[in-house]
Amino acid sequence: MSIAQPFEDSKKNARIEARATIRQKKTITQAANMSGLSLSDYMVTRAERAAQEDIARIQLIESTSTDSLLLTDLLMNPPEPSDNLKKAVRRYQDLSQ
Repeated sequence: MSIAQPFEDSKKNARIEARATIRQKKTITQAANMSGLSLSDYMVTRAERAAQEDIARIQLIESTSTDSLLLTDLLMNPPEPSDNLKKAVRRYQDLSQ
């Protein structure tokens, strides 16, 4: 949780339930104990971190895909040059002669 979040958001009043195998519970409990956290705190902390990573990864993939489509569209259907671009090309051609 970041410091910038409102104080009210730090109240733990939402509930999450999960089903696990005995082996999974033992493993997660051992990791929580080794981390010095309660089972609940460990699970929520790890799940939130994993969720944030997934969100960032998916947003990057989606934006990359959107950017690729935009670039492809611009390459296939380039816009008309603006007046300023036309002037710049003429100046360049005049200077390079």
